[in-house]
Amino acid sequence: MLTVIIFLSLIIGLNLIPLCIKPVSPNYELRIRKISFYVTIIFIVSNILLLCELRLKGFYSHEIILVIFGIAILIYFATVNNSYRKLWSIIFLTPLLAMGIIIQIFHLKTCETPLDESHHIYLRRGGFLSCGETLVITKSKLVIFDQAIQTEYNLCLRGVNHVELNGSQDGKISLLIHHDGEMDSENPFNFIFKLDTHNISDTVNE
Repeated sequence: MLTVIIFLSLIIGLNLIPLCIKPVSPNYELRIRKISFYVTIIFIVSNILLLCELRLKGFYSHEIILVIFGIAILIYFATVNNSYRKLWSIIFLTPLLAMGIIIQIFHLKTCETPLDESHHIYLRRGGFLSCGETLVITKSKLVIFDQAIQTEYNLCLRGVNHVELNGSQDGKISLLIHHDGEMDSENPFNFIFKLDTHNISDTVNE
């Protein structure tokens, strides 16, 4: 609750700044509006892809988009003259930013390791009801994306900082997972699970 109050206070405070400074020029306001619009579109598409288990390549790609979006709309709030048009923008952008932050928190990568040239394993934070972090196997798609093709939710470990491939045999894969030791005393934890052979290439099972 305190976080929500601080967040809303920040938004309100930023939108009070234009009342205390000299109004910006129409050209500056137009440029800020255009930049905010394009960044918002990219941010929305990024989050839709994330919810569809399609991530941009790169460990921090979606986090960087979130930061750029946050900076763009905060500048917009703090500098653009207040108007009814801006009021509707605030009503739309504020929950969008909050929702984007929540999505990023629950899709935040904690570590990643390759399986082969086109497949990777990464761990991300679990949801509210999750026992621990979530393990995801991805396949490279359309050059710049990683598509999730298998997800394991039964990994009751937290604070994972490193994962390494321990071996694979008979359609099963073994991982050594280094964690904070809070949920299990075995560290690294040897996690064995069955691969979905319809989605995983044969090179992983060699």
